[in-house]
Amino acid sequence: MNENKVGPYLKGDESRVLEIRGRAEYVNEAYLVRFLQDRVGIYWHTDEFVLVEGGQENTVRWSFASCRAQAKRAFNGLSLHDGMTVNNGVDPCS
Repeated sequence: MNENKVGPYLKGDESRVLEIRGRAEYVNEAYLVRFLQDRVGIYWHTDEFVLVEGGQENTVRWSFASCRAQAKRAFNGLSLHDGMTVNNGVDPCS
């Protein structure tokens, strides 16, 4: 059963790895987890969460277990947030 209603193929620029950069008050694990659960309504399995603190601006490299069901939904939800920018990172499995 396909509960996520997504197609079987990925575009070349999609990845299960997201690179998130923005203000430190938003780009941290506690805020991002709460935002995705409460505002976007998704739950996920994380392969890796790497936070690089940089004073007022942080960078996160977040590897999800699934590209379509998790990373794509997280990308779409986080892209609407004014306090951060989101890009697809290099997927280690590609």
